Amino acid sequence: MRFLVQRYFDADYAELARLRDGTPVQLRLVRASDKELVRKGFARLSPESRYLRFFAPKDHLTERELSYLTELDGERHLAIGAERVPTGADGPEGLGVARFIRLADDPAVAEAAVAVLDELHGQGLGTLLLMRLMAAARERGVRRFRCEVLAENTSMIDLLTGLVEHHTRSADGGVVTLELELPDTAPAADASTAPRESPIYRLFRMAAEGMLEWRAAIATMAERRRSGDVAEADPAAAGPDLGALLDQVRADPESHPAGPCPPAALDALEAELGVRLPPSYRAFMTSLGAGEYRFARVYAVDGAHAHLHDLREHYQLALRHDPRVGPGKLLPFADEYSGDYYYFDLAAADAAGEAPVLLWPDWADQPEQHFPGFDAFVRAGLLDD
Repeated sequence: MRFLVQRYFDADYAELARLRDGTPVQLRLVRASDKELVRKGFARLSPESRYLRFFAPKDHLTERELSYLTELDGERHLAIGAERVPTGADGPEGLGVARFIRLADDPAVAEAAVAVLDELHGQGLGTLLLMRLMAAARERGVRRFRCEVLAENTSMIDLLTGLVEHHTRSADGGVVTLELELPDTAPAADASTAPRESPIYRLFRMAAEGMLEWRAAIATMAERRRSGDVAEADPAAAGPDLGALLDQVRADPESHPAGPCPPAALDALEAELGVRLPPSYRAFMTSLGAGEYRFARVYAVDGAHAHLHDLREHYQLALRHDPRVGPGKLLPFADEYSGDYYYFDLAAADAAGEAPVLLWPDWADQPEQHFPGFDAFVRAGLLDD
């Protein structure tokens, strides 16, 4: 069974998420029928936001501009929009758009831009849209974004440069041109995989070089989201497969060992934890190989990119601190670099055992993100290798 698809960001793409203030939003590709949404969204931008986006005062969009902004081929010109999840009789409400347009003479480079309603600035929507835009661009072979920003728009410059490891900057008059190197991926990996020199990869590299003790580092990351004592787990206790994997990581960070997890090991894990693992998760873990996902059984996460982690260690840790975790409740299987977990919602599992995936910080009343199952979570491009 394969979970990775050539194009996740296609006409059927839809993703639910929550902003920092709890606002539920849906992400999808912009289509030709969105002209009125775009028109209304533009009308809600402040004069300053319009000026910063278009480099000139602008009070409306022409019909020709609306056609240009919505009638897209999805290959050369692609846009991802965010709309508020409608409630009751309310209709759709456009909240923001990120788009790229590939250069005719160099399709590996694309001009990119993002616009978000003023009232939602600081809620993480711009970051979310740009992260998904980068993933969609990498799916299509784009290697670099070129962004022109007014020098006075320092918040946008900080947003763009904060999302990548490498960038260059040049200025001409009052305009700053940023060249952003998009996160690189291995040939067989998902197009949205983060660069290997992301913070979490550097952590593992440092551990392998003896500069950092791995278990202490994981405990430190866990401390960021919890108070109280955090036990230092012995990786060897997770079984010979995990222990051998960690030994290889420490010895050679470039080896990136890959391989399937034996079904018997998953059976034993289910019996020990008293849970039923979703069939799609089991199928994924038992079919690993061919370099699709490396470091597959150890992890924390980097930014919006999730790494699968050692279920046993993180389940036992969460069980002591989070009353939502336990058999028939939530099961953590990956985490964000910030320390927030992705969970299987075992209480909502269907008859086949497939469970929804939630990103639910312990400070939030509701999940920030929701996927119908592990299959959809993987296809969303969140997993890093």
